Amino acid sequence: MEYRGIEYTVVRKISPNGWRWTVKCDHKDKVGTAFDRESAIHSAKKFIDALIKVRLKPER
Repeated sequence: MEYRGIEYTVVRKISPNGWRWTVKCDHKDKVGTAFDRESAIHSAKKFIDALIKVRLKPER
């Protein structure tokens, strides 16, 4: 999936139960977990928003 031009995935975990989200950023992937799919999507989008905010922050 894609949000604001950044790719992310949400997959179901087998053990323990839950969902895992992964955001592709630069050369590393950021991974998190959630109890349900909607929460995983929300967490991934929230991380992407924070990532964009940091990238757009002007340097001093």
